[in-house]
Amino acid sequence: MKECERKTLSLDGLWRFVPDCYAHGEELGFHEIGHDDRFWKETPVPACFETSMQDIDCYEGIGWYRKRLSVPSGWQGQRIVLRFEGVNYRARVWLNGQLIGENHDGFLPFEFEIQDHVLWDDDNVLAVSVDNSHHEGDVPGMHVGWRNYGGILREVSLYTTSFLYIKNVIVDAEPEDDGGRLKCRLEIENSTGNLQKTACEVSLYDSQKDDKLLEIQEDEVDIQPGKSKAVMLSSRLNGARAWSPSDPVLYIAAVSLKQNSRMTDKREVRAGFRSIKATPKGLKLNGERVFLTGFNRHEDSPHTAMASDLKTVREDLEQMKEAGCNFVRLCHYPHHPAELDICDELGLLTFCEIPLYFWKDLPQGGPDYEDAKRSNAARTATAARQLECLIGRDRNHPSVIFWSVSNETPEKFPEVAEGNRELVRCARKLDPNRLCVHVSNHWKSHPNFDEDDVICINSYPSLVKTRKKDGSNVEKIWRNGLKTLHDRCPDKPILITEFGFCSFQGLERHDLGEDEHAKAIEAEFAAFDPPYVCGAVIWCWADHPWPPRRFFSGIGASPYGVLNRARRRLKPFRTARSLFRAKQDLKEIPSPENLTGDQVNMIRSHLDDIPTFPFPSGFGIRPMTKEDIGLWTDIQRDAEPYLSIKDDTFASEFGDHPEAIQWRCFIVTGPDGRGVGVVSAWYNRDFRGQDYGRVHWIAIRPPCQGMGLGKAALSYVMHKLAQWHERAYLVTHAKRTAAVKMYLNFGFEPDLTPPGALESWKSAAESITHPLLDRALEYAEKEGEK
Repeated sequence: MKECERKTLSLDGLWRFVPDCYAHGEELGFHEIGHDDRFWKETPVPACFETSMQDIDCYEGIGWYRKRLSVPSGWQGQRIVLRFEGVNYRARVWLNGQLIGENHDGFLPFEFEIQDHVLWDDDNVLAVSVDNSHHEGDVPGMHVGWRNYGGILREVSLYTTSFLYIKNVIVDAEPEDDGGRLKCRLEIENSTGNLQKTACEVSLYDSQKDDKLLEIQEDEVDIQPGKSKAVMLSSRLNGARAWSPSDPVLYIAAVSLKQNSRMTDKREVRAGFRSIKATPKGLKLNGERVFLTGFNRHEDSPHTAMASDLKTVREDLEQMKEAGCNFVRLCHYPHHPAELDICDELGLLTFCEIPLYFWKDLPQGGPDYEDAKRSNAARTATAARQLECLIGRDRNHPSVIFWSVSNETPEKFPEVAEGNRELVRCARKLDPNRLCVHVSNHWKSHPNFDEDDVICINSYPSLVKTRKKDGSNVEKIWRNGLKTLHDRCPDKPILITEFGFCSFQGLERHDLGEDEHAKAIEAEFAAFDPPYVCGAVIWCWADHPWPPRRFFSGIGASPYGVLNRARRRLKPFRTARSLFRAKQDLKEIPSPENLTGDQVNMIRSHLDDIPTFPFPSGFGIRPMTKEDIGLWTDIQRDAEPYLSIKDDTFASEFGDHPEAIQWRCFIVTGPDGRGVGVVSAWYNRDFRGQDYGRVHWIAIRPPCQGMGLGKAALSYVMHKLAQWHERAYLVTHAKRTAAVKMYLNFGFEPDLTPPGALESWKSAAESITHPLLDRALEYAEKEGEK
């Protein structure tokens, strides 16, 4: 057998898409090579239905995707595999008019061998029908708590192997005294027609592959034709460093097959030496007690919905880590495998689960009871299949410490409770080195945790109408409930997998205001200090779409996030960050502005007598639209000497009220009508406890500076603010001498109250002379002498 290196071809990019509302696609030949798809919609893949075509929001049914592709002729004579990383939900796949397979497990990968179906001298036609409608016996089944986005949600690719190949690699790496123990289980497949002999080798490298740290070899093994064989290799690595949130050190295990010294297949997997144990007094990571702080995160992006968006994933996880998290629950279905790669790199312990959510079926008893039992049995079998696939895919990630088999199922029914127990046993058999659990919201009335390694519970006492404003009764509710549960199950730690509140962004002093949201998180978190509580996980990280017309009087998005869907931080985020960082004993790091003392506030206590400055001849100002966001970003980057303007800077500043952009944000225009500047008349409803207007983001392109455009723009927005507000403020930098002088001339006075502000203004006074500044510093000096 010749030496073979795996080759890969991405099939991402432009496909064709059409919905199939009446399920007539097969009858109409949508899968046939010659079908005319000229009028199908072009769509990038990965994509969900809603981003593949306009005006089909919340579509549930069948959608078809088609793509033409060429397979390299050099791939002949090899095993060729078509792989899908995730399709929601049921998928049927045709190549060149032939059905090559189907899959019923959304969010999990599947693949087919296609070398016998490939056309080598012509384009190949790949057709996929995707059905996201609900089917009894599926998981999650008839009812879900998240938006049921259909489509080819993750990447599609082709890859090659030899016909004697490594089917799977399982790496178990645990720390030992002064080192670690590495165990590798290789599953080798022989799809040739002859007996094959092969030698196996595992080499362990550091994360950069600079140094080979260990090599394990196995003498030749025999593998019968059409069969697979498992090979175990094990060795100790002296000096191995343990993986942990504070030191997420990774290693690379390179696995290869050789015949007559020639390599016939190889794979590489990352690994980390890490152990996790549950004790009556909490969790032990690598032998040391750990308390988990983190968020529940849905796989949702403001840009791509449920389709792959690894940029947003990384930004989310990095922000969680900075906010004091050492843990993230990837709810309620298998997330993109690259998300786990990032958790490995950042040091975020993870909780993975299959989408067995609610287990909505017919109640026990009655004429339909036999149908319910049949559906329950089918659902349990589907869940077991998905559990095996999930664990097989993600087992090598050191960040993964939990396998969860279900969430919030009706455990008052014996069939459901026994189904959970059966699935936990299944998970433990598949992977005895991680914690196997289910998540319950019926833990007070029906605690069923006999099989679970850790008791995982959800509760939201702050949402009840009897909640006191100071949160004292919800803390008491939690403490009493936790103690009762612990008394029933004293040998197992308790993990709060969901707690939290909800709010509508921008609201204050309201039952669902950001301030109430923050207070609720703080009050509930205070109850989680008993030694048998091993962690607390807030629901949830960011607002996300859920089934419309089902929750909260029919609104289409969950308001539980500490960030809104556009990733703007809300007040509960700051509270959670403070609580988590304190719990993990993390010190605050001052921001660069605070270190340099540059950032300052300026206040105008009234909006009377505003100076008026007209725009120079040929220049003007117009309202901004959402389509101008790219122009706004370009102008800011052109004009801004201090700050880094990112693609999402505008959204982070104004995304909490996008409707107001058209009357509060403005583009300064030049003689040719092009944008040369920006300014906004924004607001802050709670600056110093009052409603203030805010002059925000004045910027003029360098070629147009010095022409009086800044004064004209400032005058214009201040007159706008005077229609809506009694007072205004702005934030600037003390080193911006020209801008500060202009603001002083417009009656904005220095704010000396924030920490470090006096020093910043004293520094500014070395290069700025102005009566308002002099008077403010003189007053501060006199107050300091008292």
